[in-house]
Amino acid sequence: MIHQLNKEGWSRLLLARAYYHSAQLRRAEEQLRLVIDRDPVEHYAHLMLGRTLERQGRSDEAAPWLRMAAAFSGGLPRREAGGGRRRPTEAGGR
Repeated sequence: MIHQLNKEGWSRLLLARAYYHSAQLRRAEEQLRLVIDRDPVEHYAHLMLGRTLERQGRSDEAAPWLRMAAAFSGGLPRREAGGGRRRPTEAGGR
């Protein structure tokens, strides 16, 4: 099945990105939750919500959203879902 956001979903996602990048994190969170309510498998919205919550210092709340983003996209985001950056020894010694 091919997954595609409708026009309203894309608009909200772009608005959420703008809020995120301008540090209006509560507004970004609101828009992302609306996207996810309407489209529960939109992996990018889950990823953005997780990152938004992390930026607000709400890492515990962010973890499940990041795990869902990874599951829906078929791989892990840059940072491990639910945690900070890997230490060099955890990433194979590099």
